[in-house]
Amino acid sequence: FNKIFAAVLTACLVAMMASFISRKIVHPEHPHESALEIEGVERASADAGPTGPEPILAMLETADPAAGEGLTRACAACHTFEQGGANKVGPNLYGIVNAHKAHLDSYSYSSAMASFGGEWTYEELNKFFYKPKDYVAGTKMNYIGLKDPEDRANLIAYLRTLSGSPAPLPDQARIDAEKADLGYDQVAEGGEESAEAATDGDDATAEAQPEEAAGEETDAGEALEEAGEAASEAGNSALEAIKDAARAADEAIQDGVTGAADAVRDATE
Repeated sequence: FNKIFAAVLTACLVAMMASFISRKIVHPEHPHESALEIEGVERASADAGPTGPEPILAMLETADPAAGEGLTRACAACHTFEQGGANKVGPNLYGIVNAHKAHLDSYSYSSAMASFGGEWTYEELNKFFYKPKDYVAGTKMNYIGLKDPEDRANLIAYLRTLSGSPAPLPDQARIDAEKADLGYDQVAEGGEESAEAATDGDDATAEAQPEEAAGEETDAGEALEEAGEAASEAGNSALEAIKDAARAADEAIQDGVTGAADAVRDATE
């Protein structure tokens, strides 16, 4: 019995050692950085720009009030929109554009809204509809918000019609001020600078000699070809190392199993 136990234990130890050795020879880990760096190609910036509501004032002139009215169907359980309509869970919204916040004496606003101050301008409505609870912490309005700027523009365009004398559309100065307030003026300037840089680059390329351009293209092609060959060779070397490790592990396991079988046979004879 002791010989049989020793033979089985030996086979297990051989298999474990083979597995350990193969892992030491080959490290199946993904690299943290790209193996091939291409000059002139930059990684994408983590800064994606403004994350709040997009400006909508420039969209109001062409916005669709009918589409905005359709969006209010989801609000009908809490609000009325006709003149003199009753308050529900939320206040009546007739004449809301440019009205003072918490302006209805007949409705009990949250303390957060009652003390917020200001008027419901187009800009403020845009911020509020984007995410009410971020705009007024503690508001009663239990609504996740409208993330689509076109939807917000259409809704505000509809609310603008709920008045005997609709508020005037914003002028260009006000449109630009909204972009600056929401951080989108920098985005626009960055786009213009990129466009100018691209134009300058195109002009410089047009002025370059054809022979120089051809030489640069050839050098780039050769560099990419060499990089591809190097990557292929590295891949082949890694594959051969894996195959060698697998063969060594298999041979070690087979030797261990054969030795164990011989030991068992000797023990039972």
